[in-house]
Amino acid sequence: MIFGWQGQATLATGLMPKKGAVMHYFDELGSVVGQLWKQRNYDYRLFPEVAQAALCDLPPTQHTSLEDAAKFGLTKEPLPYQHDIAAHFGQPPLTVYLGRDFRIEVLFWINSTPSVHQHSFSGAFSVLHGSSLHLSWGFETEQRVTTHLFYGDVVLKHAEILQLGDLRPILAGDGFVHTTFHLDRPSVSVVIRTLSEEDRQPQYAYLPPTICWDPYERIFSYRRREQLLGMLIHSDRMAEYQELINSLIDTSDTYATFRYLLHAAYAVKRKETFDDLLRHAAEGHSRLIERLSPALSRLRRQNLIVQLRETVANPDVRFVLALLANITDKATLLRLLKQRYMSQDPIAVLVKAVGELSANNLLSSHFDDAWLLMLECLLNGMSDIGEISRIFKQKYASDQVDAQDAQLRSLALTLGQFWLVRPYLQQVCSLAAKQAA
Repeated sequence: MIFGWQGQATLATGLMPKKGAVMHYFDELGSVVGQLWKQRNYDYRLFPEVAQAALCDLPPTQHTSLEDAAKFGLTKEPLPYQHDIAAHFGQPPLTVYLGRDFRIEVLFWINSTPSVHQHSFSGAFSVLHGSSLHLSWGFETEQRVTTHLFYGDVVLKHAEILQLGDLRPILAGDGFVHTTFHLDRPSVSVVIRTLSEEDRQPQYAYLPPTICWDPYERIFSYRRREQLLGMLIHSDRMAEYQELINSLIDTSDTYATFRYLLHAAYAVKRKETFDDLLRHAAEGHSRLIERLSPALSRLRRQNLIVQLRETVANPDVRFVLALLANITDKATLLRLLKQRYMSQDPIAVLVKAVGELSANNLLSSHFDDAWLLMLECLLNGMSDIGEISRIFKQKYASDQVDAQDAQLRSLALTLGQFWLVRPYLQQVCSLAAKQAA
């Protein structure tokens, strides 16, 4: 079946190859794609429909597996030409079929966190193994700085959990901006895609909530300087690093400064050092820092959560952390938690995960029972200290709660600034601060 963009069947292909041991599954799949695309005169605009039709006729989960794909890559002779031999996208990406201006890939993912991005190719993908958090985004341009950098609003449009067999189209260009955070190790997708569509270049990436940029530009001096800066950091020569990068920023254009700061967001571990770098950059690039700061703050928070997730074995806590790393909208976060844990209160699931992280000394603050109860109150939208006091009196002695009214206010404000949950409490804690004033 050919599926439209919303998943409704629109047209049967009638091109199912005969089953048999002679032809491998990936060859069958590639044959179907080639026939369908030829019927459509190799029109790139129709390739997403072609790819979806082939994946519907020959669903990967019914014809192959993670083990089969790995065996194909290890034993196929000769192996099809591997386009992404450096494994920039996939851990690794395995090309399993080459056709006329298209290829079929099996993408293995272990622990990567792909950026929000668009594509300069089109097609479709299907989940073969594991599951993924799939986010769709929109971008509204505010200012074009260069061909490589734009300021604007990156807005989350839709969030979903993709399971085995789920199928989605890939549309070239800014009509399909997305990211896929892989929940299981490994997660594996089968991708049918065009090789490249020149009129859909460049292939932009996005830094929510404010930045669109071109990660594939070929200004090699920027990349080599980033590598040299990284060498200084990894050699623990931070004094030289700070002196040289400040000097570099003082003499650089806006886009180059953006690149060096983005590199620092990943490479500089000490927050105070990074904050000093931003303050220095603001002296000559105030507009850039104004737009970039919220994006880098969000990026650093995401990196911390992803690193934290790598230390956790509990699959439920890992799932919660995956959502916290990628979603800052509370309503979306709670909806996905409810989807996963249908019989439980999603806020209780979130609070329990934070409590377990604290109990295992994985957070910078200790969340005792009172902290966790306050977190539950704030996540439920409570901002009135009287309402919160009534909840506390249900668990603690009334006179004890009454005597600690100021401490409750202070605790609410402290939790509202805690890095892990701050995006979901800002409005509530803002109201609480006004009440305290």
